[in-house]
Amino acid sequence: MSRRYKKTYRKMKSVYKNVELDRKPFPKPLLILIICAAAFVAAFFAIRQLVKVYNESKVEPVIHETASLGKGGKQPEIFMKSAEGKLFNRLSGNKGEEFLKQERGESLIPLTNDRKQTIVIDLPKSRISKVSYQVRNSGSGDLIEETDIENLTEEGGRTEAVIEIKDLLSDKRPYNLQIRLETADGAVSLYNTTVELLGDVWAKEKLDYVANLSGMLYDPSKSEEVYEEFFPLSETDGTNFAKAGYNSLTSLLMWEGLSAKKLEDPIPSIVKIDEESTKITQSYPIELTASDEKVSRVIVNEVYSVRMTNKGEVVLVNFNRDAYETLEKPGVIDAAINLGFQADEDVNVTASENAKYTAFVNGGNLWLLEAGSDANRSKFTKVFSLDLEDGSRFDKAKEIRVNDEGDITQINGDYGINILSVDNEGSVKFTVYGTYPGGFRKGETGISVFRYDNANKELFEAFFIEETGEFEEVKKKAERKLSE
Repeated sequence: MSRRYKKTYRKMKSVYKNVELDRKPFPKPLLILIICAAAFVAAFFAIRQLVKVYNESKVEPVIHETASLGKGGKQPEIFMKSAEGKLFNRLSGNKGEEFLKQERGESLIPLTNDRKQTIVIDLPKSRISKVSYQVRNSGSGDLIEETDIENLTEEGGRTEAVIEIKDLLSDKRPYNLQIRLETADGAVSLYNTTVELLGDVWAKEKLDYVANLSGMLYDPSKSEEVYEEFFPLSETDGTNFAKAGYNSLTSLLMWEGLSAKKLEDPIPSIVKIDEESTKITQSYPIELTASDEKVSRVIVNEVYSVRMTNKGEVVLVNFNRDAYETLEKPGVIDAAINLGFQADEDVNVTASENAKYTAFVNGGNLWLLEAGSDANRSKFTKVFSLDLEDGSRFDKAKEIRVNDEGDITQINGDYGINILSVDNEGSVKFTVYGTYPGGFRKGETGISVFRYDNANKELFEAFFIEETGEFEEVKKKAERKLSE
């Protein structure tokens, strides 16, 4: 720990030196030391230049009330639908006009020989003006096909259509598919995915297997069946529920003692198919109830690697789970913010020089802690949030990246937040980059610079730079701009 962090840490310890707290968190929660975690920000030293740009900006700031950021609704989503009526491969869209030479999408549609795929649009037919798509060579970007989709139908308030790609694709070669959705109010959104002509790869059977196994993990009566599907090893860690794998104990896999239940049915995404296995990811919220009756919302990110045997049975060959708690109201224990379940220590957090204020990111929201004379007098403020008025949240992963072995390498949301600075009065400067999945900039992709005025409880957007591309691409562009 550097001298600066040690000094600030001692200040924080002195603030809480007389704290008496109820120590009943979840088993093995991750307590992130505020100042130790602040070292994470040091890796982003280039942000100083953006702070300078902000300070010198002549752009008239736009004032937002934090509570109003979620107004504007939610960006429409598109799902794939199997012949049996099950949804998979959820696609998030971003605003656009005309088709783009897009990067490869985060999910994979395995096309059978008829090259047909049913899509479901999360809008009624009356709100849709036109749906079309482009297919491009994923290597060169050359246009293969552009087609308007006809014969839209409606079922249960959602619109369905069938994409029937022309017989122009080579077998076992990925192609970029971009769907263009134009709504009745003239708004245009673009959705990216990948298609590959693979024939019958038993996608239905594999998706059914994952749905069944995922359900058993939340059914205490199915512990023996779960044990048979995995390969538990006694030497594995059985205490950190936030991370689990193929060799984890059944008690860990099944959230033993935490009364876990799903808050919604997961939408699986096929992300990779190779000779070894098919990788299927899921990101969904669950509710956990501890022995002290504390209830928490946790986002579960999973990867199931499955394959079909010569006997016609789907088997699990690898599994990985990373879970992150979305805080309803943060807590403090001995100069540390209790973030509950966290799969890793990669937390975006920054403290003021006087150690009175600390800003940190959790579940797509930006929080500010004002330290009091004791923990009961500490105050938390939700500085930035896109949570909608209807209760919808954007804390699920948009994309879970995996390697050839089926291990999680990266988890991306629709957008990210970087804290630039926190001053001694609690005002915060920060950036938001990626695509706004809802709220006041619904569907827009780019980089925003914000300043939160703690004294007046006002949030200012200094400026917004529009960018194109997927999350990782926009993130890289943001980092380049920060270093200029």
